Amino acid sequence: MEFNLLVNTDKAYEFSQTITDPVVKQLIEFAHGLAMMQFVKLPRMSDEEYQERLPERPLDMLFYVKLMENLFTQKEKVRLGLAGENIKDFPY
Repeated sequence: MEFNLLVNTDKAYEFSQTITDPVVKQLIEFAHGLAMMQFVKLPRMSDEEYQERLPERPLDMLFYVKLMENLFTQKEKVRLGLAGENIKDFPY
């Protein structure tokens, strides 16, 4: 795992533990897990395939988790988007 490409992982985890909405918390944990898995080199991966999965610059996990919280707390937008509705004109 390329730990030098991850920053604020402990703070991100701590922040995620403060989320009280169980649905949002579950989605945050899912998104956080997916992001962390990008940094794991699976046995069947070549070095080139692994390098292509990694960001060019360090990923601030606290920023990412807060961004995901902002997204997932907008449940109506997420619901509409998942239903195929246009949410571009939805106020932010």
